[in-house]
Amino acid sequence: MPRLLESLLTGLPSSTSEASLIGALLLPAGSWRPNVVTWVMTEIFKILWSEPKSSSQSDAQSDAITIEETSGYYGSRMGDKFYIGFRRFLVVANDETNCTCVPILTYERRGCTKRGVKPLKHGIITARYTIPCQLPGEPKLGFLPIRMDMDYHAEKLAKESRVNYSKLVTIEHSSLVFFIGRVVDEDLDLVVNAVDKCWAEKWRKTNLDRQVKRKEDGLGESGKKRNAREHQRQTTGKGKERKL
Repeated sequence: MPRLLESLLTGLPSSTSEASLIGALLLPAGSWRPNVVTWVMTEIFKILWSEPKSSSQSDAQSDAITIEETSGYYGSRMGDKFYIGFRRFLVVANDETNCTCVPILTYERRGCTKRGVKPLKHGIITARYTIPCQLPGEPKLGFLPIRMDMDYHAEKLAKESRVNYSKLVTIEHSSLVFFIGRVVDEDLDLVVNAVDKCWAEKWRKTNLDRQVKRKEDGLGESGKKRNAREHQRQTTGKGKERKL
């Protein structure tokens, strides 16, 4: 178990950084709480988040590399590394006991210039009156920027903040979270369209892969060879002419 999680359970922080992280859970007073009202779509919250560290520092698929003032990597007794820090999420759907969210990430303050990140799955998020801008050398993103209203002045959005619309995450309503703001009403359709497009592309790819596999499984070895010969004839225009 990571040392920070042990600290949270025992109430005895093992370092100054861990003590500050635990203390942050208590500020502002009463803000960290499990859900007591209905979770609303486009609400944005932060949560204490833990997940395994990727095998490579450059592996952006681990989305764990979010720079926060008290985040970091901690070791377990088994020798594994875990990311523990605050992660921000945007609510995109709600159910009776949980909600579906997409993460807001900075990718080590590199935005979508970080190797392995798929820019076409992301969009910029800024405060309402902040002008969105891409980073130098950052590829074109797949979705238009969205704006949010912040409820707490102490909360700031880094200019590198990006929404990953393709990564759907389930958060239980009983989780201890800190609601920090919401997407402005005028940008609601941008969020809905981005999530729907990513989901449709994911479903289409999965469905095509399934059809190809079923076709290959049904052909058998001889069928695959016959298919390959037919494909060669069509692509090269060559083949034996049948005698009359």
